[in-house]
Amino acid sequence: MVYHNQFVAAIKSNGKILRESNNNTIYIPFDSTYEIIFKNLNSRDALVDISIDGQDVLDNNHIIVRANSSGSLEGFLKDNKVTNKFKFIRKTNQISNYRGDFIDDGIIRIEYRFAQIKPITITYNRIYNPMLIYHPLGCPCPICNPPVRIVPYYPYSPIITYSSTVTNSVGSSNQLYSTAVINPDVENIINNQANDTTGITVKGPESNQNFDKVNFIENLEENSHVIILNLRGVDEKTKQPIQEPVLVKRKITCPICGVSNKSRYKFCSNCGTALF
Repeated sequence: MVYHNQFVAAIKSNGKILRESNNNTIYIPFDSTYEIIFKNLNSRDALVDISIDGQDVLDNNHIIVRANSSGSLEGFLKDNKVTNKFKFIRKTNQISNYRGDFIDDGIIRIEYRFAQIKPITITYNRIYNPMLIYHPLGCPCPICNPPVRIVPYYPYSPIITYSSTVTNSVGSSNQLYSTAVINPDVENIINNQANDTTGITVKGPESNQNFDKVNFIENLEENSHVIILNLRGVDEKTKQPIQEPVLVKRKITCPICGVSNKSRYKFCSNCGTALF
């Protein structure tokens, strides 16, 4: 799972969450179906945009992930329904010759923006104190005529109130609506990860996942955040196709000394070799 700026994203296949390496590379067998899961840890709603292999998979719509809630997308969206699940296949020479090769093949790009915090203004009115005999009515001193103070108060759940929700396979609330989102520059990340891409995502089996349409979000933060996930079907070290997906709970065998290490370890507990 990748955590970035109070937002978590991961890939799930056959009901199990896959583990990513240090450069957010996820190893998954060819011809596997998968879904993208995410969780918003912020106290504000998030607007999410997803593209795979450089193509928008939300049909020019966007997903809203409620504050402190999770959601998933298991396939290509059309209007408010997922028509086909995501399927990861090998990019053969025949596919390359017909379809072409693109620099962002194999890359999942998740962009999100949070709703703005709208402060609530609390006003303190002027108060006359008759007990102060030395201060007649209309006295301009700070005691009888205190200045008006504006105190910003940030509520736990700001500005957005929608009632339409739908629960998906992970018990989450997802909503979608249409608007434009500015994409930040991630060219350096794409150039470093996409040169050896050997797989692409295509339309797989039919899906019954549905989303509800909701009203427009009035205020969003100007800055957006991006999570990049890189799908691979071939082991970069052995150059052999992946037979089993690398799961989060799977122990890692050190390539130098052969000691099994816990999945959260980045270095071998025995010899100190980097495990990714």
